[in-house]
Amino acid sequence: TQSKNFYFYQACDGQQIYLHAVNVQMLEMMYGSLRESPMTLTGVIVEKEAGSMTVELRRRLRYLQHLPVTAQFEVAEIELLPPVITNETFSAFADQLEQRRKRRQKRAREERKREKKIAEVELRQMGRHRTPRLRLDSHHHFPQCGIPEDELPPPPPRAASAESSRASSPCSRRSVSPIVAALTLDQDSSPSFAQMLRGNPNIKPQGWGWPRVSEASKPRAPSPSRRVDSDGESAPPPHYNLSLCDAITAAMEKASVSQDQTEVQGGKKKKKKQKLLFATGMACTSK
Repeated sequence: TQSKNFYFYQACDGQQIYLHAVNVQMLEMMYGSLRESPMTLTGVIVEKEAGSMTVELRRRLRYLQHLPVTAQFEVAEIELLPPVITNETFSAFADQLEQRRKRRQKRAREERKREKKIAEVELRQMGRHRTPRLRLDSHHHFPQCGIPEDELPPPPPRAASAESSRASSPCSRRSVSPIVAALTLDQDSSPSFAQMLRGNPNIKPQGWGWPRVSEASKPRAPSPSRRVDSDGESAPPPHYNLSLCDAITAAMEKASVSQDQTEVQGGKKKKKKQKLLFATGMACTSK
């Protein structure tokens, strides 16, 4: 007849902590049944799972039928090592134990990420931010602009010969900025003065010097024509350095002067054309 007694492992201090099903299967494979297993097990707790008793769990887990419904309990997985179990028994459950270990690591990583995000949100709400980790000597954090001098490629030989030929001319004695030198046209393809002398020895060298412009070739600027007003007086050319306010003031003064002159001339003409209209007295002649 089948025995109606069920065996299980519980925490020695009376807490509702029971042995995990994986460990129970390992002990049954090693000893045949829990009845023949050791009375006390000691090991490191690898994982604990909390749960609540339901009707379905009471039907599946017969050794927990003594717990009432909605009772809280925990299931602990411990690390069983020899001499409790043999290496053959451990190898038989190696794949299952490895899967559970990876699942625990993944759950721990997700939990750390979640805690990190929660901490960042709390710091932002309090107005505090995490201090950035920067290194002053790092090229990744502080990149440099341009190319270092030790990494510049050597100049080609053609450029070196062009520089030496320019150094012999008096024009190269003047300091030329790099931008002007970069914008100048390359004239290395034209023959130099020494090559022209070797090709034609009859050419006599002429002294170096800057070209001059003769006085005769300089066009003379035409003298500004003097403008004559209607009054016969000549007016000088206008000065454009005067402001608009000065021009308006000068025009108003000129208009007032011309108006005064017109009034004076009109008064003189009126005095010359005066006529006697009435007389208050008449001279009497004696007979």
